[in-house]
Amino acid sequence: MGDGKKIDSEQGRGGSSWKRDAWTLAVLLVVFLASRILWIQLQPESVSYWEEDYRWASAMEILAGPIQPLLDYQADHYQGGSLVVIALLVGSFGLFGESMLASKAPALLFASGTLVALFVLCRVFFDRSVALLAGGLYIAGPPLLAYSSLLIMGSHGESALFSALQIFIFLGLLDGRFRTRLGWLGFGFVSGLGIWFCSTSGVSLLACGLTWLLLARTPRPNELGAAVAGGLLGLLPWIAFNLQNDFVGLMRLFELFGGGDPIDAWEGVSAPRKLFLFFARDLPTGLAVPFAEAMREPWATLVKAGLYLPGLAALGLSLAGTIRFLRTRGLRSEPSTLDPADQRARSEIVFWVYGALILAVFLGSSFVIQPDKGAHTYRLFLPAVTLMIVPIASSAARALRMSPPLRVLASALMASFFMASLSGGIAVAARKMDEPDRRTASDHRMRGYVARGVLIHRKYEDALDLAFGEARRVPDLQLRFRVFQGIGWGIQYRYEGSGEIRALFPPLDEFPQGERVAVLSGLRWTTGERVDELREKVAGGQASPRDVAQLERLERLRSALNARWEQVPLHMRMNDRVIY
Repeated sequence: MGDGKKIDSEQGRGGSSWKRDAWTLAVLLVVFLASRILWIQLQPESVSYWEEDYRWASAMEILAGPIQPLLDYQADHYQGGSLVVIALLVGSFGLFGESMLASKAPALLFASGTLVALFVLCRVFFDRSVALLAGGLYIAGPPLLAYSSLLIMGSHGESALFSALQIFIFLGLLDGRFRTRLGWLGFGFVSGLGIWFCSTSGVSLLACGLTWLLLARTPRPNELGAAVAGGLLGLLPWIAFNLQNDFVGLMRLFELFGGGDPIDAWEGVSAPRKLFLFFARDLPTGLAVPFAEAMREPWATLVKAGLYLPGLAALGLSLAGTIRFLRTRGLRSEPSTLDPADQRARSEIVFWVYGALILAVFLGSSFVIQPDKGAHTYRLFLPAVTLMIVPIASSAARALRMSPPLRVLASALMASFFMASLSGGIAVAARKMDEPDRRTASDHRMRGYVARGVLIHRKYEDALDLAFGEARRVPDLQLRFRVFQGIGWGIQYRYEGSGEIRALFPPLDEFPQGERVAVLSGLRWTTGERVDELREKVAGGQASPRDVAQLERLERLRSALNARWEQVPLHMRMNDRVIY
C-alpha cells in the first residue's frame, strides 16, 4: 500500500489534491463533450458509418415492440458490443426522442468513460501532468480516434474502455494496492465482459498476463480462481448466445487466422510487406488523414508529419526508459524498492507488451488495411491508438522536466502533435460529403433495415433459409423488402471475394418470387455501385491489377443480373429503387 503513496506524494496532502483532479477532469469532459456535440450538430453526415443505421432501426423497433429474441439483435456472432449499444440507444431515444444527437449518446458515453479511465489510470500510476496530457491528447485526436469515437458500433473503438480498465486494475494488482480476491475477481469480470463486448479486449488481457509473468511470480491459486470466476461471470452473455448458436462466435477467430472461408474480400499480403506498409503508409495515413478526401497535398503530408514524428519520438523515449529500467533494475524488482521514476517505467511495460501483441495479431491474421475504404479499415488498431496515449503522455511529461533546451524541443514537438491532430480532425469533420442533405429519422430507419439484411446474410450465408426466415420476421412489407435487398448486398460482397455466377442463382430459385426479386434488386444496386467505383479508379490510374480483375468479374455479374431482371414481371420491377 505504501508504494502508491511513493508514486505521488501529493496524495498525502488530504482531499484538496483529489478535488483539484476532479475539477481538472470535469473541465476536460466539458471541453470534450462540447467539441463533439458541436461536430454532430454542424456536420452530422461526416461522422457516420452505414452499420450505425442498423443500431438505430433496431432500437426503434424494440421501443415499439421487439419482433425477435433480444439476443438476436446482436449484429454478428462474435461480439456483443452491438447489443449493448442498441440497449443504450433504446434508453436514449426513449428519454430524448429520435434524433441524430440522441443516436450518438452511447458513443459519447463510451468515449467519456474512456477519457475518465485514461485520466484516472495516469493520475494513480503516473502523476497529474501525465493525466492532464493524456486527457488533452485524447480530446485533440488523432483524427482517426476523434472520428471513430463518435460511431455507435459497439466494437473495437469502444472496447478501449474495457482494455483501459483491465490495465488499471492490473497495475493495482502488480504494485499490491488492489491485490485482494475482490481485485482479482474485478479484473476477471472486466476481462470477460470486455471479450464478450469485442474480441480485441482479449489482446489486452493477454498483455496483462504476459507482463505479470515477466514482472511477478505466478498468481496464488485462490487469486487465479477469483480471476477465472470473474471472467466466467463476465462471459455469461457470450456463453448464452453461443450455446444457442453452436458456438459460432469462435468461427470469426478461426477465419481471421486462415481457417474457414471468411466473407471479407481481402487481398493476400505477406507478413513482411504488411509490416513495412504499416509503418511506412498505414499508420501515418490512418492516424492523420483516414479519409483521402479530407485534405489535399501538401497539407496532408504536413499533418501526417506533424502528428506521426512527435508521436514516434515520444514512444521512442518511452521505450528507452523501459529498456533502461530493465537493464538497471531487472524484471523481478520489488515495488517497495523503486523510486517514482522507476515505478512509472515499470508501469509502462504492459503497454509495450500490448503493442507488440497487437502487431503480432495483425501480421499473423488475414486482416489487411485498405486505405481507400476510409477510417473503418483501421478499426483493429483503435484500442491500441487509445492506450498508447499513456506512454506518449508519460514521455512528454518526462521531457518537459528535462534541461531547458530539451524542454523547448519537447514543447515544440507536443505543440506540433496537438496542432496536427486538431487540423486533421477539423478537416475530417468538415470534409465535403457525397450526400450533403441531412437525413431524417425515417431515412435512418429505412437504411437500417437494408443494413439488417447485410448483417443477416453475414450471419447465415451458409444457410439462406435461416437468413430469409429472419427477414420474414419484419411485419411491414416495405421494410421487409429492404431487408431482402440488404441480403442481396451481402451476396454481392461474398461474390466479390470468392463467388461464382453459376453458383449464385440456384439457391435463390428455391424461394418465393417476391423475395427473389427483392434480393435481385439489392444485388443489382450494389454491383452497379462497385462497378462504377472501380471504373473511376481505373480511369484515374489508381487501380491495382486486382481491381482490374474484380471489375471484369463484376461487369460479367452485372450483365447476368440485368438478364435476370428482364425476366421479372413489370409490376414487380416498380419496387426497385436506390436502396442506400
